[in-house]
Amino acid sequence: MMEQVRSADYQPIEDYAIIGDLHTVALVGKNGSIDWCCIPRFDSPSVFGALLDAQKGGFFRISPDLSANSDIRSRQLYFPETNILVTRFLTNDGIGEITDFMPIRQSWDVGHSHHIIRSVSVVKGSLPFEMVCRPGFNYARDEHTVHLSEHGATFYTKDLCLGLATTVP
Repeated sequence: MMEQVRSADYQPIEDYAIIGDLHTVALVGKNGSIDWCCIPRFDSPSVFGALLDAQKGGFFRISPDLSANSDIRSRQLYFPETNILVTRFLTNDGIGEITDFMPIRQSWDVGHSHHIIRSVSVVKGSLPFEMVCRPGFNYARDEHTVHLSEHGATFYTKDLCLGLATTVP
């Protein structure tokens, strides 16, 4: 079923799919936004919580540039028998996809860290994407600092460190 991409702050709950690594999960919207994720466990405070508070809760959105495309449709599907999610965006100018997953690591790994892998591709035509990563640590109650480098960004709180790495400037 094709769904029009919404630009409103809140999406209906049925517009979300789930990815996870057996320790925690992230909810990925049809608009390309991760609006819920608690790290390092399911019961930890939120890192992305726009599902509860769109203004302060935090999110990580990768989506087509809405200013360049007004008529965008989207759909989500999983690769068969996996927890690998594909969010597909369709426009008159092109078709783009975001592939999202969280790799599963061994539970006995003492240095266990969680990764959300987000891969963007344009499979037909031309489609510009934009990315916004705005975490809201501990339900947006904890302050954080950001360190930018040529490899990405690192967000620091007193209890948690979140890294964003990319090969694209």
